[in-house]
Amino acid sequence: KTCTVGFSNVDYSYSGQYTCSTKNIINSQEKSSSATLQINVYSHTDVTMTTTPPPGGRAYYLTGDPLTITCSVEGVPRSSFNFTKDNSVIKSYKNVSSDSNVTTSDHSVVYKHTISKLNLNDNAEFSCNSNNSFKSGNTNLDSEKVVIKVYEPVSVTMSVSSPYPSLGSEVIISCTATGSDTPSSVTLSKVRADGSVTTITSSGSDNSFCTKSSYKLDCSYTISSIGYSNNGTYKCLAKNNVNGTEKEDTKSDDIEVSSQVKASFSNVGEKEVSYGSTYQITCGVEGGKAPHKVTLVTPTSGTFTWQSASSSNSLQCNTVDSVQNKLNCLRSINTNQYQGEGKYKCTGYNYLPNPGTSEKSSSSDLTLVITKDVMVDLTPSSMEIEYGQGMSLRCSADGGRVPHFLSVNHEEGGEGGEGVSLVEYDKENNKISDEVTVVGHNISYVKSISSFNYSDDGEYVCTGKNRAANKKETKKSETTNLIVVKEVEIHSIQNLEVDFGKSIMIPEIKVEGGRPPHLISLLSPNGKSSVLYSSTTTQHFSGKHVKNCTNYTVAAKSDYSHDGRYTVTAENRAHSNTIKTSRMSFNVTVFKAVETELVLKDGKQTIDVTKSAVNLTYGVNLTIQCNVNGGRMPSKVVIKAKDKTLSYTRNENNSNLNCVGGHELVCKYIFTPGYLDDGIYSCLSENFVRNEKKTQQKSAVVTIVRKTEIDLLDVKNNKTALLTNESTVITCRIVGKPLIDKESVNWTHESKAVDLSKNFTVMKGEDDFTWVSVLNLTELSLDLSGKFTCHAGMSYRSVRLVIADKVYLDDPIFSEFSMEEVEKNTTLRIQCTISGFPTKVVSVTVFSPAEERQVTLSGPIYVPEQEKTISIDHQIGCNDKEFRCTVKTIAEDGRVIEQKETVLAAPLVTGCQGTPSTYKSALIAVSATLVFTVLVIIIGGFGVCKFYITIKEKRRNVVMMDDLKLNPCYEDTQVPRQPSITTQPQDALISPDLEKEEYTYVKMSA
Repeated sequence: KTCTVGFSNVDYSYSGQYTCSTKNIINSQEKSSSATLQINVYSHTDVTMTTTPPPGGRAYYLTGDPLTITCSVEGVPRSSFNFTKDNSVIKSYKNVSSDSNVTTSDHSVVYKHTISKLNLNDNAEFSCNSNNSFKSGNTNLDSEKVVIKVYEPVSVTMSVSSPYPSLGSEVIISCTATGSDTPSSVTLSKVRADGSVTTITSSGSDNSFCTKSSYKLDCSYTISSIGYSNNGTYKCLAKNNVNGTEKEDTKSDDIEVSSQVKASFSNVGEKEVSYGSTYQITCGVEGGKAPHKVTLVTPTSGTFTWQSASSSNSLQCNTVDSVQNKLNCLRSINTNQYQGEGKYKCTGYNYLPNPGTSEKSSSSDLTLVITKDVMVDLTPSSMEIEYGQGMSLRCSADGGRVPHFLSVNHEEGGEGGEGVSLVEYDKENNKISDEVTVVGHNISYVKSISSFNYSDDGEYVCTGKNRAANKKETKKSETTNLIVVKEVEIHSIQNLEVDFGKSIMIPEIKVEGGRPPHLISLLSPNGKSSVLYSSTTTQHFSGKHVKNCTNYTVAAKSDYSHDGRYTVTAENRAHSNTIKTSRMSFNVTVFKAVETELVLKDGKQTIDVTKSAVNLTYGVNLTIQCNVNGGRMPSKVVIKAKDKTLSYTRNENNSNLNCVGGHELVCKYIFTPGYLDDGIYSCLSENFVRNEKKTQQKSAVVTIVRKTEIDLLDVKNNKTALLTNESTVITCRIVGKPLIDKESVNWTHESKAVDLSKNFTVMKGEDDFTWVSVLNLTELSLDLSGKFTCHAGMSYRSVRLVIADKVYLDDPIFSEFSMEEVEKNTTLRIQCTISGFPTKVVSVTVFSPAEERQVTLSGPIYVPEQEKTISIDHQIGCNDKEFRCTVKTIAEDGRVIEQKETVLAAPLVTGCQGTPSTYKSALIAVSATLVFTVLVIIIGGFGVCKFYITIKEKRRNVVMMDDLKLNPCYEDTQVPRQPSITTQPQDALISPDLEKEEYTYVKMSA
């Protein structure tokens, strides 16, 4: 059977378990069976939200109101839900909940969210979200929301960081405004004493004043350095909007600066005031509360007081700022003579506004400094001071501030010339001297000198320093020059003894004087003066007033020239700059043991005496020279020449040896040694060195030798020009040591070895060192003319014999001159030509009024049948008249066999002047073949004047008067004077007889 039951309009009550039961009987047994069916009525989820209304019938919620929000959810299966506030889950429900705020049924869930007091954070959107699922895979959702708006009127709080701040401290004023719809504005203002309000700042005008956060404005105003002007009441006003209505709130607070009284001078610490000026001291006093008492303590005038409650005050104080509670208190100071200088103290008194505080005080110090540049005084002024005299030196400095520095420097003090500090007071650098006296603003130093000496000479500089305006250091110096005067003095110098060749060194030269010596010189024995010290020569001496020279080297290597007396001369300028001179002498003795040198001179030849044997030439002057040197000077010299002894003793007059010199002594003895003068020749000398006798002897062994020679070849009567048929004797003497053999003597004629043995003999001479050979020649013939030679070994000597019977002489001439006149001092060569065979003796004579000189050819002249020209050079003078050539042939007995003479007239000599007068006489030698000029001498009372006559003449012609020409004569004044000439015609003619080669003389007068 099928049984069916139908339902309409099903609701949740139809849900449940349904049972279907059936029975039948089987085998008498009742059988039953049942089946169950669970029926669930499902539905979609459905949410409903409700709220409790605002109390008091208001249409809006305020903070503090209660509120309940109910969330009802229906649906089968039973729904789950999430309750959120601004999307943040507050409550979540699924199936079963034990939450008391949740009520459930088979098909519903109710949740109630209760807020006992609303606050601004409850301004939010609340929602209820549900879901269920009754079909597989399908989820049913539903939600509902409600927005809650909570209002709160604005509320402001105010605070200050310190109600009684210290003056100058930082104060922060804070205003915090809260309320719904974040407060729209906050304004900070100050209420004046008259009730008026001044806005300080606001959130609308200053973005930095407030910081905005949720439902709040945090505002802050800072007074970084609070002053008395900041005292007063401050008000903070905040505004907002509540459901269209503006709400506001105000708070206020007081600030009163709590500052201890403060006193301060217009200048802090130290005030500089110029010396002699007037200065007004100003002390400012302020504080919170206002000062009621001020005192001023001065360094010299006591204490002055001002009190607000007193009508008779010794200190003048005036209110300069009532807001600042500030007073100025005044006092005038006069700074003459440094009055009022020192430390001032100003003290102010007040009470603090803080409850329960006691009287407060504050002080300020001011040091008044009177400034004045430092002034310095130094006595005495520059002057000369006698060496050894006493004196005092005073240096002082004055100034404001008190001088902190005083020094006295002896700029040129001491012998070194360097600055010496006598005192240095430097307070700033902690250099304090007991020698410096400080009295007030003056510091001084006094130096007493009992005996003024060289070290006290020079410039003294007094220097003072202080710090004047702006503490700038001022400095002043005064200088005085104290000059020590003393005449220059040379200390004694010891005598020196040195060995020859060693250096001469003066151990010490010490010169002193004031003013300092400016010139020191050394005069040597040789008269040479050397400057040891001057303005340009300073290297030898050290010191200033006392000049010291140690180990001065006179000579690096001494010799005899350095022996003798030396003198040191020094100069200085003493009193009134007058030059003074001092001298000191000392002796230098150069010692050297005597040295001897033996010198032998054979004629002009010096002989080497170092050989074992010395040969000297016989007959030649021998010079024995003894060269001696020594220091002290050689005292004795002895020369021995074989048996001869000659001696010299210094400072004795009986010496027989001639010596010249001092330290270097030269002694000579000259004689002609003979054959027998062989022997020892010596020189002995002596001297004294430091009182010790020194001697030295040099000697040589001498042998006298003579070279074989012919020392005489003599022709009888010295006649070598002979006539035929005459006789003569030629003697030849041979000398030598040792002497050659007799057989070595022979004769030759014209270099030909002829046998003349029958004509000569050889015999012993006057000693063992001489041969004499005599050659006899008789009946001379022309073929014996020529050279005869005597031979003796390698020595020979010749003589020329000229055998003749006639000679010829030509007219003399002027070589290379044919002019009629020559200049004075011109050199003329006069030539004479001779001829003949074969022998003649020729002489040329120059004759003039001033001189007569003759040139004769030495010895016989051999002229083999040819001409021979003899010439002489002569410098012509104004007095020369004529020249002659003369030839003589002389017989054996001296007779003049024949003589020839020719005359040459002198030419006119120009350049000779004088005064014409009467002509005495003149011989005019006229050659038969010349055109020449004759010089005429005129002697007058005023001098000598010369003129000349030109004579033109030809052989065998006469010279007429018309041919005579008289030239002008000049006086010293160069004015020509024309002389006259008078002759007789017959005297003016040259003889026409010119056949003979002779001269004709013409005599004239003028």
